[in-house]
Amino acid sequence: MIKLDKKVVNCLPCNELNLASMKKYLSYIVFIFLNLIVLQCVWATDVPKNEVTFDFYSEQVTIKYDARMVLPIDNNISEEVFKRFYFDLKNTSYLMVMSGLLSYRKKMELNDWLYYLLIHEFVEKAFEDQSKNFQTLFSWFLLHKSGYQVQLNYVNNNIMLSVFSHDKIYDMPVRAHENGWFVELTAYQRQLINRKLISYRSDFNINSKGKPFSFRLTQLPNLSNPTVIKKSFSFIHESKLQPFTIEINKSIIEMMWRYPELSILEHAKVPVSEQVKESFYKELDRMTANMDNFQAVRFFLSLTRMSKDYETDKKAYNVQNLAFTPEETLFYLYSDCEDRSALFYNMVKEVLKMDVVMVDFPGHASTAVHFEKSPDKDRDIKPIYHNGKAYYICDPTGPGNHLRLGEFPQGFENVTPRVLTE
Repeated sequence: MIKLDKKVVNCLPCNELNLASMKKYLSYIVFIFLNLIVLQCVWATDVPKNEVTFDFYSEQVTIKYDARMVLPIDNNISEEVFKRFYFDLKNTSYLMVMSGLLSYRKKMELNDWLYYLLIHEFVEKAFEDQSKNFQTLFSWFLLHKSGYQVQLNYVNNNIMLSVFSHDKIYDMPVRAHENGWFVELTAYQRQLINRKLISYRSDFNINSKGKPFSFRLTQLPNLSNPTVIKKSFSFIHESKLQPFTIEINKSIIEMMWRYPELSILEHAKVPVSEQVKESFYKELDRMTANMDNFQAVRFFLSLTRMSKDYETDKKAYNVQNLAFTPEETLFYLYSDCEDRSALFYNMVKEVLKMDVVMVDFPGHASTAVHFEKSPDKDRDIKPIYHNGKAYYICDPTGPGNHLRLGEFPQGFENVTPRVLTE
């Protein structure tokens, strides 16, 4: 039986009164909130609406928006222009647009970068007659309302949009800020601005408490109608030809055309599509089922070394540095050490379920696999150590197929590589 203190019992009427007042106050707040929502909905029904439909990779997207959102912008860019645009746009039915964008984001399971591209595509299609500055400000407004920490910069009357991120990006302008970077998103869409010019930074509505923007792609988007193609290749393993015909999600390949350059490790971690899993990874799993770990890893090395033509990024694609994801490596004809290491890393991790790390020699990417014992008891193989565990170099590049498990690539025999952790 619970005993109540007399003082507590005597104060019960007061407590009940306070509770009743609190309930009344909360009911009032909820009432106001619901009325604001109703007001927004009623307003949305009365305002002139426009509608735009566009393709987002393999998906068709339709967004309704307030026709009054076309706002004038002063050609002389200043912080006052930003403020006026923000508050004028805030007085329109912008929630109509936000609701549509967020609905598609949830449906397609888009990460932050792909969500930004969805915003960008909407703004370009809906306001194609407006200036680039208008489109940049509109994207900034939507990202701000989506809760991100954003910043506007301007130089020579050109507006640039940046987001704060903890991820290091290698092909876009970045500025160090606290424990991360402001990454300039507009650099990916507009190449005409001289990056050497000093820009003016605006602190208006920077949303310093907003969430950081993530570029990492840990889950592929959910596309209902992707374009799927077949790719054939073959390689020789232990004097036997190994032919493959696999399915590749072309829509994902197209998506990666516009993806920023992350670290080699982040590219290696990008998942393969369901098509690759079903047509290729499952077949690899079946073929290696009766092999021990040494044999299976050696089989994968033959695959990455011999199934594609080796070529540098500059010569093959006229790009100085280009890192492929595992699925891109399977799709394209040419690949280099970074691409083959990414594919090998992903296959060992996902198919063999083994512990593997990416390693960096000076000017050469490679991998190392954790084995419980030396892969070659007849030779003195030196492992590299990471977190107290021994890893043995397994170089996926080639172009020959002579390097054995644990054998360092030519020219790096006495070099200790750096294990990539980020």
